[in-house]
Amino acid sequence: MQSKMLIVIAAVLVVAVGLSAGYLSSNSGTGEENRLPDPSNNGLGEDLSDVDGVNAFTWDVFDELGKDNIFYSPYGMYTALGMLVNGALKGSDTEKEVLDLLHIDSVDKLNAYIAANSDFGSGFSSYNQILVDTTLLKQDGVDINKDFQTTIDRYYNGEISEADFMNDLAGVKRMIKEWVNQVTNGFIPDYESVATDDTVTDILNVVHFKGDWASKFNEGNSYKADFHNADGSVSAQIFMHQTHSFKYYADSKYRVLELPYLFGDDTKAETAMYIVLPANGKDLNILSEWQSETADYREDLMSSLRTSGKYVQVRLTLPNFEMTTKYDLKDLFGALGLQISFTDDAQYTGILDNQCLKIDGGQHQAKIKVDEYGTEAAAVTEIVMEKAGSLPNMEFVDFCCDIPFVFTISDIDSGIDLFAGYMGFA
Repeated sequence: MQSKMLIVIAAVLVVAVGLSAGYLSSNSGTGEENRLPDPSNNGLGEDLSDVDGVNAFTWDVFDELGKDNIFYSPYGMYTALGMLVNGALKGSDTEKEVLDLLHIDSVDKLNAYIAANSDFGSGFSSYNQILVDTTLLKQDGVDINKDFQTTIDRYYNGEISEADFMNDLAGVKRMIKEWVNQVTNGFIPDYESVATDDTVTDILNVVHFKGDWASKFNEGNSYKADFHNADGSVSAQIFMHQTHSFKYYADSKYRVLELPYLFGDDTKAETAMYIVLPANGKDLNILSEWQSETADYREDLMSSLRTSGKYVQVRLTLPNFEMTTKYDLKDLFGALGLQISFTDDAQYTGILDNQCLKIDGGQHQAKIKVDEYGTEAAAVTEIVMEKAGSLPNMEFVDFCCDIPFVFTISDIDSGIDLFAGYMGFA
């Protein structure tokens, strides 16, 4: 483990799209089916008060990721799916199943929601880039759909450019690897795209987050001790310790702590890690218990910390940990309700004129390191598509994370979850 580490959080989302003839796009650049709302009111034009959005999606994904250690970027996945659904035939079942997964009822509202929730302070950046196969674009009648292009530019601040998947796949993969390495500041230096020479479009998203703990741990206070694993065994881990005033909330089931981050010369924290422990400090079953709770309850609990939590003196014990994960997105998205999108009945007709696409598969890889100075993390997602057919006189709260715990890294003001995870060790 490095002696000093800044937070670097990156999620790279790649949508590799394949070609299918035989279907005509309803959004072929005629303007008749333009998705874009009037760009008044900062370009939003939608009432977003009823949008569950990213956080509802957070727990849908969390509940499907099994019983092992969990780490992923719900915000990154959500943004990638947001770009994707803009390519679905308007009003189709393909569009509806993605919107249902994203807990939103229209593409216009989704785009407004993404645009309104893309700035999480100086420590957070989001990058979107779409690559379209050069050879395909040379065919008669094939072009990037104008409405799709405008949407990606206006709401996702993305760029669309050509790449020769068919004739220079190795070169395209090398370019993607170099781009990911650059925008993650070298934290993901060796990303390997799963695009093939049948790929005609890659939609890439990178979210990047960097900062220090607002209250750093003293390395001299770190030492090895036992972590009680979820399976009942014990493993030796390095634990960090500090006593400090943190925002804290508890109900009859869980206790939640906010660990804020600062960026550069900022004096106000805009992002924090939220750690959830069971009310009974020795209960090893938090994962199954948390997954059995409703999404509304979980969000109410986290919201209660942000709005009603009190600053108390906390004796904090937190493991110095590193975790890597990989998930099959075809299995995951299928379990979450995407069915048509994987079949020849899919109607992704709005990305390229006169073409219809379907999702073929994908993967999500993520990595996180936590030490005395902060957190470093990254996540890579690829969705492959192809052709269709301390204060005085206060009681101390002991918050000892030597048992399995759930955590998020979230924007403080909006509460939007940028990353989420579970640490049970093994």
